[in-house]
Amino acid sequence: MPAGYSVALFAYHKVSDDGQSLFGLPDFATLQFFELLITVSGVGPKVALAILSAAKVDAVRQAIANQDAGLFTRISGVGLKTAEKLS
Repeated sequence: MPAGYSVALFAYHKVSDDGQSLFGLPDFATLQFFELLITVSGVGPKVALAILSAAKVDAVRQAIANQDAGLFTRISGVGLKTAEKLS
């Protein structure tokens, strides 16, 4: 990106016994959906970020609504059980 451009980023700050991590998301709606995804058992911030990197939020929502576990099983770090919990 050329010098002089500004970028807005929404961050999720995770604090655990292992340390601290920051996860950046492009907009507030995506941050809210990210926070919803990490409430699912077996889905941490890294997996949620992988899901949102693999598909747009609308596609993920549609996969959940259609109980399409296939979208999730193609993502590294998401096993069949977690995919079924998501869908």
